[in-house]
Amino acid sequence: MPDYLSPKVQKALRLAELCGVSTALITGKGEPLYGDRAYRHTFQYLDYLHAFRIPFIEIQTSGYGLDNDTLSRLAAKGVTTVAISCVSDSLSKNREIYGDDYEDPFEIARRIHDCGMMVRLCCSMCGGYVESPESVSHLIQSCACSGIEQLSFVPVRTIEAAENVGVREWAHKHEINSGIMEFLYDKIRRRGEKLMTLMHGGEVYDVDGVSVCIRYCLTNDADSDALRQVIVYPNGETRYSWTSRAARLIRGE
Repeated sequence: MPDYLSPKVQKALRLAELCGVSTALITGKGEPLYGDRAYRHTFQYLDYLHAFRIPFIEIQTSGYGLDNDTLSRLAAKGVTTVAISCVSDSLSKNREIYGDDYEDPFEIARRIHDCGMMVRLCCSMCGGYVESPESVSHLIQSCACSGIEQLSFVPVRTIEAAENVGVREWAHKHEINSGIMEFLYDKIRRRGEKLMTLMHGGEVYDVDGVSVCIRYCLTNDADSDALRQVIVYPNGETRYSWTSRAARLIRGE
């Protein structure tokens, strides 16, 4: 991996600034805080983001390594929201996907709040987990009772071009069909007060004081030249689509 201050990474972040990007999200295929190298690079990127006028800085994680010291450091570096991945509000269900080290996200949320940051629970909807009106309602209620500010529901989708065949097959097996998804989303629409529509169709509702976002992930609008995201990889490669290698803006090193 090149130095995090590589000219191509600087150029990509400058592009994001010029495009009026409001939020920087540190995420990836792995955990941004798992292991010494990832931990070090994450905080290096946070240091570098201070040079850019991006008001909201978020980090996406499954909750690994979020002890009190790390959370205090994240808050001091300007992180505004910690987004925690889940598939359920059941600890045992989450551990089926994320492993036995997965910690109760509601306990992590308490520590995040103690450090002055917000929490978003990011629920990947898949068969056998959150897939019914009852399970959706229960997760919303769990967030409301825990003071979690934001909750996003994103259905697992099969990407035929996925590089990992095993992941593609698992996603295909657990994918919820679009008719059921629209039925579940309609339940949320009826229950909440609509707050806004995001680019490319995401909808945000106030449901029992929780900001609930319903959307389909990995989207881009082929009929528009408006960029939903500027995706910067560690080697400086920059794309505007998660799924297409052809959507390059800057070639990586």
